[in-house]
Amino acid sequence: TWQVKDPLGFVEVFGSLATPTRACLVLTEAALILSFFFACLLPSSLSTQLSCCKEHVPFEDDENGLAQSPKQGVSVRSVLRENMSILHHRGLWMVAACSTCLVGVKAQWHHMNATMPKYLVRELGEDAPWGTVNSINYWMCAMLPPVVTLVMAKWRNFPAIFLGSVVMSLSPAFMIFEVSIRATCAWLATMSLGEVIWSPRFNTFSADLSPDGKEGIFMVIAFTPQFLAGLPTGWISGVLLETYCPDCPSCREPGTGAFCRYNCQAPGAPVPCNASTGFNLCSSHQSMCSVPSFSGCPSSCRECQGWAEASDGPVLWIWVTALSVIGPLLLLLR
Repeated sequence: TWQVKDPLGFVEVFGSLATPTRACLVLTEAALILSFFFACLLPSSLSTQLSCCKEHVPFEDDENGLAQSPKQGVSVRSVLRENMSILHHRGLWMVAACSTCLVGVKAQWHHMNATMPKYLVRELGEDAPWGTVNSINYWMCAMLPPVVTLVMAKWRNFPAIFLGSVVMSLSPAFMIFEVSIRATCAWLATMSLGEVIWSPRFNTFSADLSPDGKEGIFMVIAFTPQFLAGLPTGWISGVLLETYCPDCPSCREPGTGAFCRYNCQAPGAPVPCNASTGFNLCSSHQSMCSVPSFSGCPSSCRECQGWAEASDGPVLWIWVTALSVIGPLLLLLR
């Protein structure tokens, strides 16, 4: 594989090369395990008392001490009619409206997983550690909830939701001013802090407004607008990348997509270059590129001839920030 032919860019961990994909998977699993242990350490006194759980009807037994079976003869139509009556509940439409308002804020999760890796590779090259950077969100979501719960224990649900959504919506602004790994880390750290503040409180806010005994169907219907509105997020990500940070196939190896970044005439050229002939031929991690490079051997799209003039990365993140900020502004109109 190309990692074996060019292992200098990665650290060896437990006998394997720590590629971005492997690092992302390992750190994600570690974050999930940590979140489980942190959740077990939380004292029960910190749990929020839900209004839907205050009235508990005990299960009744018959005179022989046996559990009574559910009533028979209930038709499907009556069950559907009873469940659909929840559409007249005012709290359902309030939660659905708030959930829809926050679609732009939640879209950052998709941009973190889909937009950011391609953006960093095209701007900074294949060695950009996007997998490690991506894990910031998982680590912070695993370690911060106990701290945030203690600090904001006296806050009401809606003010906490608004504050967290504002913090998260403004976080992509770091990407507007600088194209670098540290700007990406600042974005994900700020985004994760805002997420930890508002996301758990929004679930509590939704459960508090749900009627007793119908919490499940209430949550499903209330979050349906958010699901439907979130479907175009992948399309928006593709349009933004294609418009403001397009790919550069002329500087990549056909078939693999690796950058043709090694000059075969330079000292210490990789193994695929040893049998090459010609002037200024380039090689990727894996093999010879099919065409010679006319402007050197670029290691990223930014070094590809003519690409910088056709791209405008900061505008991409201006759009992401603008679509996110709309959410908290709409919450003020509730």
